[in-house]
Amino acid sequence: MKIFYTLFLLTFSIVSLQLHAKPDTVRIGMYLTSLHDLDLSAHSFKYDAYYWCRYDNPMFDFANEFEVMNSNDVTLESPYLQNFGKDILFSTKTKATVRQLWKTKDYPFDKQTLVISVESSKHDTTKMVFIEDKKNSGYQDSLENLLPEWSIKETKFTVTESKYSTNFGSENLGNTSYNSSFNMVIELERKESFLVLFKLITGVLVAFVISCCVFFIKPFNIDPRFGLCVGGLFATIGNKYIIEGMVPSTNEVTMLDDIHNVTLVYIFLIITISVISLHLYEKGTPKSIHLSKVLDKFSFYAFALSYTGLLIGIIMSHMN
Repeated sequence: MKIFYTLFLLTFSIVSLQLHAKPDTVRIGMYLTSLHDLDLSAHSFKYDAYYWCRYDNPMFDFANEFEVMNSNDVTLESPYLQNFGKDILFSTKTKATVRQLWKTKDYPFDKQTLVISVESSKHDTTKMVFIEDKKNSGYQDSLENLLPEWSIKETKFTVTESKYSTNFGSENLGNTSYNSSFNMVIELERKESFLVLFKLITGVLVAFVISCCVFFIKPFNIDPRFGLCVGGLFATIGNKYIIEGMVPSTNEVTMLDDIHNVTLVYIFLIITISVISLHLYEKGTPKSIHLSKVLDKFSFYAFALSYTGLLIGIIMSHMN
């Protein structure tokens, strides 16, 4: 009887240890060597990096279970294993294209956060968790030379848990599962934002200035007076379509949208004022002709000053 009791306790202890066993730990690090092809229109960026994992469980096979999240075209170059006593070191160079949701509301005064995450495709947190090797992780000093449009403001390495609302067919996981995720977070800020902005809105500014010139043309010269405004409208719309081909569309109203929309409204108002001025001039009375001239002169200064102030206000609001 004592033998059965002892066997029962031993079996119970083994099962309890299995149920409450701590997951194996994997010390993981990353050294970023290249960050390139930051493509806003394709919603992606590319990177090259060295990864290493140090662990003591020979069952892990990172050469086949190493996964870069939210990525395409992942390549593991020359993966190798090396033994250090009881520890195993896995190392590889990785190249990948990562999908990125760019924030373009304040473009070109935008700041972007890039997150490069890797997980094990086979082991959840009940079997394995990552521990970040912050001491040896980092990025190459010359990396910013590969990013002429960006400056790196901050980088950090973290380990988080990714939640999946599925058990992937394993009944002992319940309805949810968690994977350990090793992340490199990169904070970027665009360089020379004012120069980029000036290049983008040069066409809009020229279209507005040309439209304002109609106030120096006599109202009875209908063709040049209205032709310049129509040309300004088409130039603004054309510039808007060109920018939308460079910057991905979003469900938010961006700074560039505000600038184009304000310019279109102002050109439409200039056409309206031109119609009123022409109507006053065609009355033919000295008073109406004088009012037409005063209206044109006042409108030029009012439109030029208010448009400039509004443009500065829009830019300043998005800079912050």
